[in-house]
Order: sequence, then C-alpha cells, then structure tokens
Amino acid sequence: MKRIFCLSLAFAAALSNASHAQDVYVGASISNSYSSNLNFTDAGKQYDFKSKDKAIPMKIFVGYDANQNLGVELGYKNFGRTTIDPIPGSGTTLTSHANAWYAAVKGSVLLSEDWSLFGKLGATHTNTGFAGTGGLRALSSSPDKADLYVALGTAYKLTKNLDLTLELEHFGTAKEKNLKFNMDGFSAGIRYRF
Repeated sequence: MKRIFCLSLAFAAALSNASHAQDVYVGASISNSYSSNLNFTDAGKQYDFKSKDKAIPMKIFVGYDANQNLGVELGYKNFGRTTIDPIPGSGTTLTSHANAWYAAVKGSVLLSEDWSLFGKLGATHTNTGFAGTGGLRALSSSPDKADLYVALGTAYKLTKNLDLTLELEHFGTAKEKNLKFNMDGFSAGIRYRF
C-alpha cells in the first residue's frame, strides 16, 4: 500500500509541474454490476452459490496527455460489497468487497473531430476482502494481488473540455481458497480537461 501511495504522490507532483494545464484531466465512471461466487466441494458434492445483491463499482482517475497520442493515467476503483447467504436464516453468510489502484500508459487515436479510440496498459494492485460468519468463518481472508491492467475504450467529445467515455477494463480475477471474484467489466464515465 505504501508503494501505491508513493506512486500517487509522484504522479501528482509530475502533473503539477506539467507545462500545459489543458493536457491534465480528471474523470469518474461507473461499471456494470457484479456478483460474488462461492464454489466448494463437500463429500464429493459440488456447491456453487452466487450473491443475490449486486454492487455497482465506481472509479475516479487523473491523467496527463503528453500529446494527442500518448499519455499516462492513475486511478482508483471501488468494486463495492456483496453478500452470499447460501442457506437463508442459518446465520451463515459471506461478505466480499474489493478495491484497486492502477497506473498505466495510454495511447489514443483520433477517428474524427469528436471521436477517439484509446488503449491503456499498466499495473494494478487489488485488495479483496472476504468475511464469513457461521460455517463460512474459515473462509475469511484479505488477499492483496498485483496484476496486469489493460483497457480498451472510446471517447466522444461533448465540449472542448468534457468527454464521455466507454471502456472495457481488465483488473484480473481474485481467487482465495474456494472463492472467486471477477473484477473485469465495462465502465462508462466522464472526463474533464482543464
């Protein structure tokens, strides 16, 4: 976590020294909802439970475009919280949550005056938490994971300073014991240039 914090400070310092403020941007997005899965085998029988509630992941990011084709971006995504209740009323539940930081190089191509395509390649650090009660208490854990971050997307210019974005992001899949937490998905958002 300290490395991510130091990286954030270094990135912010680099942005503050940027000679062209209009090349700096900030943004926010929301993603498609997700559910947690619990898979385990007991006495030769396979069990597969999915959470009934769904979380809506949210992301904030800041970036700097060195030119119209190349830039860098740093972001934070909170995936929210979901709960699995495999046997209602039994007092046995499993709650999961996750968040991730990423730093990436971004490449962009203009398709027209208003449309552009972009791709991002970098690294992400994710933290996933599982907290079980009752019979699922043994599954409680909080694993950290470093992984490859990849994104492909498109942007539409609404005004000189405001863009709409749509992208497919890869954060990887967190696995711990019998648990699986898929963090890939689409996101839609806005991007404001100063």
